[in-house]
Amino acid sequence: MSLSLSFFARFGVRILAVSKFIPGLSTLAIPVAGATCVGWRGFLLDTLGALLWSGLGVAFGAMFADLVDTALAYFDLLGRGVLAVAAALALYLALRWWQRVALLRRLRMARVDIYTLRAMLAGEPPPLVVDVRAARIARWTCMRFPARCCCARAISHPS
Repeated sequence: MSLSLSFFARFGVRILAVSKFIPGLSTLAIPVAGATCVGWRGFLLDTLGALLWSGLGVAFGAMFADLVDTALAYFDLLGRGVLAVAAALALYLALRWWQRVALLRRLRMARVDIYTLRAMLAGEPPPLVVDVRAARIARWTCMRFPARCCCARAISHPS
């Protein structure tokens, strides 16, 4: 998330055009763009990036189509080697799945949705909302908090 935010803070909406080419960035660039109130015209850059990404994939596929037939012929010669490649791929996918499960387990925590927060803010006394976003992110986002909010840097820690 911080990588996506730093790219977005540095390059702005233009990052949407190339985010498909940077692993992991395309997953987070769109929500960050939405959270920072990018207009629909900004998302046209994401469309351009998606067309460029898919177009390059099709172009490379057309250029290397003959090599695919050659690779399949080599796999036919290997016989059981293909099983080893498939087992390695299955092991890799199982490892990635386990990493994802472990990450989701670490991220599980109590959360408050927007409707519950609005009800809490309407009550007495309203809760204290602490804004822990980076200052540069908080400046150009459209998300504003009510008056009873403080920035994490404003809270003094006892020494």
